Amino acid sequence: MIAFLAKGILRDKTRSLFPLLIVSLMVTLIIFFKGFMLGVMNSVINDTAIISTGYLKVTTKAYDEEKQLLPNDLALLDIEN
Repeated sequence: MIAFLAKGILRDKTRSLFPLLIVSLMVTLIIFFKGFMLGVMNSVINDTAIISTGYLKVTTKAYDEEKQLLPNDLALLDIEN
């Protein structure tokens, strides 16, 4: 039975193999872009929540003046609690 189906697929490529290729390509693209978009949206939401929310932020005066630019050179490093 499998040999019969394979013979039919290979005999008439335009009626069987081409639609199979198109469907498999579209399924692959949809899965890839769905995962890509979910990753982008999760990253945007996570980054926004981490940057703009919090109970308490300890910053320097220079960082507070330029906080919209997120200057890493003015961030507090190696500070103990």
